[in-house]
Amino acid sequence: GSANAYRFTRLVPGTGIIDSSLAVTSKFNGTVWAVKVDPDAGIYVGGDYTAYGTSLVNRLVRLNANGSLDSSFGVSGGVMNWATKANAGYPVLTLAVNNSEVLAAGAFVKYGTDNVPYFIRLSRSGAVLSGTQRGTMFGSAVYALAKTTNPGEVLVGGYFNTYKGAASYRVAKIDKSGVMDTTVANAITTAGSYVYALATDPVSEKFYAGGTFTAPSGRLARFNSNGTADTTFNSTITTTGFNSDVYAIAYDASTGGVYVGGKFTTVKTTGMAAATTVNYLVRLLPDGTVDSSFITGTAFNGQVNALVVMDDGTVLVGGKFTTYNGATANRFICLNPDGSAFNGFDIGTGFNSTVQTINYVKADRAIYIGGAFTSLRGVAYNRLVKLDETGGVYAGWSIGTGLSSTVYALDWDSDQEVLWIGGNFSTVRSVTVPRMAAINRDGSLHTAFTPGAVSINGDVRAISASYFGAMFGTTGSTYQNQVFDFMGRFSFNATLQ
Repeated sequence: GSANAYRFTRLVPGTGIIDSSLAVTSKFNGTVWAVKVDPDAGIYVGGDYTAYGTSLVNRLVRLNANGSLDSSFGVSGGVMNWATKANAGYPVLTLAVNNSEVLAAGAFVKYGTDNVPYFIRLSRSGAVLSGTQRGTMFGSAVYALAKTTNPGEVLVGGYFNTYKGAASYRVAKIDKSGVMDTTVANAITTAGSYVYALATDPVSEKFYAGGTFTAPSGRLARFNSNGTADTTFNSTITTTGFNSDVYAIAYDASTGGVYVGGKFTTVKTTGMAAATTVNYLVRLLPDGTVDSSFITGTAFNGQVNALVVMDDGTVLVGGKFTTYNGATANRFICLNPDGSAFNGFDIGTGFNSTVQTINYVKADRAIYIGGAFTSLRGVAYNRLVKLDETGGVYAGWSIGTGLSSTVYALDWDSDQEVLWIGGNFSTVRSVTVPRMAAINRDGSLHTAFTPGAVSINGDVRAISASYFGAMFGTTGSTYQNQVFDFMGRFSFNATLQ
């Protein structure tokens, strides 16, 4: 008839006439997809709306028998996906009532501030019931990934304290199927701390973590393969160890120790009378003591973000610095194992801004460098360049217009023979590929990987490639509106696995 039902009404049984006792004087501002009557509580309505009359009730609401809003139900009125409350595309599509439980399913990813992708169990008060799976991966941002000796297995570092709802503090070990090794779940428990760097010792299968934490040791720690702290190494570093954050770690096969870079300027280990000035880079021996044979002089004048040890023992260093031991070294340098600059590597005036990441491909004798820079030696190379082992631009390489913003992560995929790139860019070579892309050896975009315009909703900070796919860590939680919560794995055709 002519009555306005405002996308929802009730009919008198047997007549088809609108039931006037359901006084729907307010209206939903979007589609209603599901209705379920609970005789003991009221009428649940789910859909793609964001308001009922003037009340904000995103996508799930309970009405009283007379059509008035039951304000006792839900978090802030039962708000789904609060961060995108003005956008369509996250509806409640179906509802069920099971005894005193309300079950909702759809395309939503949050309920209030809870990560509850696609399905939720609520009490009649609107509270999330225990047993509801919150999130699908990590509870917060991932900043570091490192391969172990097991194919497809990775170490994960970041700011998180859960993985798939289970406790996992700052470091986790995940196998190729996404199963967490629970023995590594309590590696670092310093409240509010970050893990920014990870490295593995392929001989002992121990691993190193670096970041902002102060326990089990100060900003750098070593762990056994089962996640227990290596007390010998960590007691040498002590809880005061480095005086600021660790951003990069590289295993040194020749000594069995590690190179450590970051924001720190001093390090103090057991037995030292006072802290030693090392200015952003140091090499430690396997027992955690400073390797005095690695002589850096005054070292760097700014932080180190990336380290790679090449097969000849030379060390590639990238960061924010502009000098090394008093000489010009704009954001990148190659060092000999004794700490002196390697004269066979020349990048001239260097980079005009920060280097964030380095990837060395031994088979091609190629060095990929990513960051915030827009030029090398005064020539335009927007955020990514490929060098040979002398510091020259690799023959046949061209990145065209480059990338539109910072590159944070690189990893060579030897199975697909492409370079995976992660960052906060939106285009590569003027093509829209937000935050993650794959390129060929010559710098051309590999078109088989097509994530589309709606991609990861946060910066990609770490990448680890294997024949199982490209694992990535990020500050975001969705890809094309699919939830993965800070880490995921892509197949080569851009499908989230």
